[in-house]
Amino acid sequence: MESERIYNILVTGGSGFIGWNFLNYIFNNNALKYNVVVNLDAGDYSAINRINLNTEKYKFYSGRMKDLSESIIENYNIDLIINFAAHTHVDNSIKGVYDFVSNNVLEMSVLMENARLIWKKKNIKGLFVQISTDEVFGSLEDQGFIPFNEYTLHHPNNPYSASKSAAEVMLRSFMHTYNFPSIITNCSNNYGFGQHNEKLIPKIIENCLNKKTIPIYGDGSQCRDWIYVDDHCEGIISAIKKGKIGNSYLFGGDKTISNLEITKKICSIVDKETNALSPHESLIEFVTDRLGHDKTYLVDYTRSFIDLGWFPKTKLDFGLEKTVKWYLNKE
Repeated sequence: MESERIYNILVTGGSGFIGWNFLNYIFNNNALKYNVVVNLDAGDYSAINRINLNTEKYKFYSGRMKDLSESIIENYNIDLIINFAAHTHVDNSIKGVYDFVSNNVLEMSVLMENARLIWKKKNIKGLFVQISTDEVFGSLEDQGFIPFNEYTLHHPNNPYSASKSAAEVMLRSFMHTYNFPSIITNCSNNYGFGQHNEKLIPKIIENCLNKKTIPIYGDGSQCRDWIYVDDHCEGIISAIKKGKIGNSYLFGGDKTISNLEITKKICSIVDKETNALSPHESLIEFVTDRLGHDKTYLVDYTRSFIDLGWFPKTKLDFGLEKTVKWYLNKE
């Protein structure tokens, strides 16, 4: 039986929501064997989490990929890169496109080029994992109501999803031109601990606690496929260990739910946990829908189940309750 590979790992964006949970998943579950794990994070407004680890095997660098990735890959002989780093949130991309193109496409391309050249020079057998999103496929309505899979054509409908789609296209060009060893993962909407309060679920919880109105775009009928962040992290680990170079793997929560329905679920949990005298659902306020708003997302993770043995383990109601309790304790 082949022994498990020991990596020198670079995680970009490891202080953001999913990257931070991924690092915790590695350290708490011995999910990967490693000599060193380097977290490179630009430290922008959404980098709200820190790893408190007293060990020589974990290193943190604050800075941009275009400035620091070359020296990190070179000095630590990095042979596994997981790229979480990205400007996120559709609303922000609608207000200003430049940072999304700069970070999600240009800096990611610098990261890949640095890895490619150093791996070639040092004859390192590396692996680059690009963490992408189901939003690159657009809305389910754009795809003939067929759930997204690895063969679904890209149909991005806003600047954020377009930048993530462009990053995938650039990576695939590296695969084809240079045989750059890569895997792409596309996940549905994540939820869990440590998410910035601009996102839907923490925003609902925060507004409940502060008795502020809870804004819902349009009529709240937009449907999302939600995945608990630890399930997503487990999927990424499975792709690293069992995935085939050049493949893409999709991870979803196996259930769609409207924005209005999930808002009511969260309000109900907050009601119970805080012994509320009046239902927080009364704080819901419908606001003008945003530009480029996708109607429905739904992921088909059949390949991930067959090739990786992966499936989502956390039921939505259970995951939401854990998440709400975490934010309540944090407050």
